[in-house]
Amino acid sequence: MAITKNKGFSLIEAIIATTVLSVGLLGLIGLFGAGYQALDGGDKRSIAAKLARDQMEILRSRSMSRINPPMEDLPSGPPSEDHPEGQTLGMRRQWSILRSPDDAMMWVITVEVSWDGLKGQNKKITLKSLRSS
Repeated sequence: MAITKNKGFSLIEAIIATTVLSVGLLGLIGLFGAGYQALDGGDKRSIAAKLARDQMEILRSRSMSRINPPMEDLPSGPPSEDHPEGQTLGMRRQWSILRSPDDAMMWVITVEVSWDGLKGQNKKITLKSLRSS
């Protein structure tokens, strides 16, 4: 009597295939998480840059002749949570207007927007501009 070979998968082959597939899927899920973090970080960075530019324009439009003594950390109210779409993102704005150490006729305007990243680290964007008296 001849022994016939069965055509199919053994139990060990099925377990190995399932393990390899599971490891691959876990790696793919990790890539989605990293992609989400990158997109969220870029979105917040873009919003922070817009908030900083807006505040810089407000400060640059002020008359510098009325600033005496220099202004540091001007009252900005509660931490800024304004966003074009109305979301609250916990952004904090601070700014200062100081005389330039190099030229008494120039003012240094500094605007800083900070926020907490996904992992709790402090992120910030700082803009500086010079303006004559």
